[in-house]
Amino acid sequence: PDLKKARLEEASSPESALLQRAGAAPEDQAWSDQWAEVFTLMQEGDMEARAGEYAEAVVALKKNAESLLRQRSTVQASCEQLLHTAYREALQSHLKVMLEAAVTGASQEVVHAAKKTVDDLCPPELPALQQAG
Repeated sequence: PDLKKARLEEASSPESALLQRAGAAPEDQAWSDQWAEVFTLMQEGDMEARAGEYAEAVVALKKNAESLLRQRSTVQASCEQLLHTAYREALQSHLKVMLEAAVTGASQEVVHAAKKTVDDLCPPELPALQQAG
């Protein structure tokens, strides 16, 4: 397969471009080796035009897969951000409850420090939302 792949990569064709785009991961190497063998068989069978059609179709599929992976990464990052925001809001609410409970028996210094902590963690839009709701 390596010799066949080398011969295909030397040629300037859609097939060679496809094989050169393959990544270095083991599964990419196996994928590339399989296509190199198929393209070699097609060239030996005088099917260069059909091999080009397959190469173009595979390139389109690979581009689509890469785009979907980028979209998945974006969705994962958005979910992480949403989780952190929800956690922060839950923590703020918890601190506020603790602050209200501590007000009855705490010194003014502790109350002020707790209020400052809640205010520091609170996003600017949250008090407006809480007052509106």
